[in-house]
Amino acid sequence: MKNDLKIPTPVMALQVILSALAGAATKLYLQNFCWLIQLIAFIIIFVVVYLIVGMIYLRLKK
Repeated sequence: MKNDLKIPTPVMALQVILSALAGAATKLYLQNFCWLIQLIAFIIIFVVVYLIVGMIYLRLKK
């Protein structure tokens, strides 16, 4: 992956950790639903949180 935005490694780590925690919480919340819905929800939440943290960092960097 190209690092065009020059996001530092600690911020990338924070993105991944927060995204995984939010995705895991969503999976626990949806544990009574089928595995496909859990998987789709995990992926969507992971991507959304990852993007939000990255956008906040870039906004604060300006």
